[in-house]
Amino acid sequence: MTRCRYDLGSGAAVLRSREAVRLNMVHKLTARRFVKDASLKLDGGAEVIGSSPGTLKALNINTPLYLGHVPNMGDA
Repeated sequence: MTRCRYDLGSGAAVLRSREAVRLNMVHKLTARRFVKDASLKLDGGAEVIGSSPGTLKALNINTPLYLGHVPNMGDA
């Protein structure tokens, strides 16, 4: 399962793909965001659509953006 998480300042929106990510394979991931709405699609699977809570609409990235594998964050 792939997750896309973003927070515009009013709380996080989390989208989860329905397809599992298989290790040691190349995958195509499409993540889109427009205002408060977002979509996530893994390989040829179903598109998952969601929206962030609250009234804020802008995403300001003032820190580095990281895309890719996130190691086990339970120890952080």
